[in-house]
Amino acid sequence: NGEFVLTEAHNIQFNYTGLPVITSAVTIEGHGSTVRRDDPWTTPNFRILAVDANGALTLRDTTISNGRLYDVADYASWENASDGGGILSLGTLVISGSTIEGNSVAPYAGYGGGIFAAGPTTITNSGISDNHAGAEFGAGGGINATGPITITSSEILDNSADGYYGCVGGGINVDGQATIVDTIIAGNYVTGGEGTCRGGGVNVYGQATIIGSTISGNVALPYLELFSSEFHPGLGGGLNNQGTTLLVNSTVSGNTASYGGGVTNLRYGTLTIVQ
Repeated sequence: NGEFVLTEAHNIQFNYTGLPVITSAVTIEGHGSTVRRDDPWTTPNFRILAVDANGALTLRDTTISNGRLYDVADYASWENASDGGGILSLGTLVISGSTIEGNSVAPYAGYGGGIFAAGPTTITNSGISDNHAGAEFGAGGGINATGPITITSSEILDNSADGYYGCVGGGINVDGQATIVDTIIAGNYVTGGEGTCRGGGVNVYGQATIIGSTISGNVALPYLELFSSEFHPGLGGGLNNQGTTLLVNSTVSGNTASYGGGVTNLRYGTLTIVQ
């Protein structure tokens, strides 16, 4: 139940990161503790944790909060190092009984406000909430997964993604392979400017299997340009599918969007629903 407050970055191996980069098998047993960046407005910007391609992090009973990556001058030189406001994982990541909350990322293109997961990732009995990804283009307000990810008995709540040129996945953006089981995805949203925003709850580019889960109260907001009166719709308040999605014994209800409040199945996508 302790609180570990970070006031400056430890390293810049993958952009500014508060703790040493995980390069081997490491387990953090939090016992209810919190690791957070200090004051959200006056402390220099940095994420909390980074796992390199050879690392393996197991995070148990720990809260990670207030990570913030903003204003990267040369995004291209960082490659994906500017992603993951709370955790950037290029290796193996296991999160159990933990909370990832209040983290954000917004360089030119921000991916994974809470977590950017490029390697194998397992999340169990955890909460991903109030995280944000944005700037010119935002993806995966709560989680942006390009590697295989399994999420079980967890809550993905009140995360957001925005972007002047578009955004995807307020709660989760799946750009790899995802299995989501007995999980609640609610209160997430996407909103943008000149670009269309898709998937208030979940956006699928890759392949997703969603079992026994609830996707509700998510929003894909439209944008109306004042000077041109051009309307840019929000698509798929609950689920936007541009890949392959299998829904099994799940509920998609009470979501809001300009088109496809619940589910928008776009061209080239495959959506299968099984009760």
